[in-house]
Amino acid sequence: MTTRPVVAALHTLGRGADRARFQAPSGLPFVTITRQAWAGGLRLAEQLVQRFNATDLDPTWECYDREIIEQVATDHDLPDEVIEQMLERPRSWLEDIASGLRYDQAHPTDEVVYAKVVATIRALAERGHAVFIGRGAAYCTQDLATGVHIRLTAPLADRVERAAAERGLSPARAERLVRQTDDQRLAFIKRFWPSAQATDDLFALTLNTARIPADAQACMVSMLVAARQTCAK
Repeated sequence: MTTRPVVAALHTLGRGADRARFQAPSGLPFVTITRQAWAGGLRLAEQLVQRFNATDLDPTWECYDREIIEQVATDHDLPDEVIEQMLERPRSWLEDIASGLRYDQAHPTDEVVYAKVVATIRALAERGHAVFIGRGAAYCTQDLATGVHIRLTAPLADRVERAAAERGLSPARAERLVRQTDDQRLAFIKRFWPSAQATDDLFALTLNTARIPADAQACMVSMLVAARQTCAK
């Protein structure tokens, strides 16, 4: 299945990203979190939103993980029951969105579906005060100068331990789940952003969550966001 529409978008955004690195950010900031499986992405996002909203109330910050499914559905006039089905079925988030869109459209391809996801993510990013977890948000917003892009990593053993505790799995089953999730995320990025790589220059900050306490992670990222806002004034 071709990925040309998304690849073309990547080339355009990539050129914009080169310019964005040398622009003073203007407007409201947003944060993207790219993470390895069970490296603590949701925990960091929730702590960031709490921190930001404690001091920066207008407009409030929002976290977008699975919430992006509902937002995409809303943007494309899908009924509530389709959204509920999306959230209940144990399927990938992209399959959920695709299934919902097929409810009243002519069976769009995954590429068409993801183009809508990208449009929604970019619209929310341009509005500002959003924290995105995964979904390729770091790649599709590289040309937006107000973005702060974070990557989370951790040793496999630590991530397996977290997965086992969270899901009640044996270490062996937890390791299979972690590796499978990592592979699925990598395959997703390679499919829709084949020219992109998770290299250091893509991110403002890379954190090893096994070495840095959760509160310290949130403190470091919030300080970075605040510093960029101060420099923009």
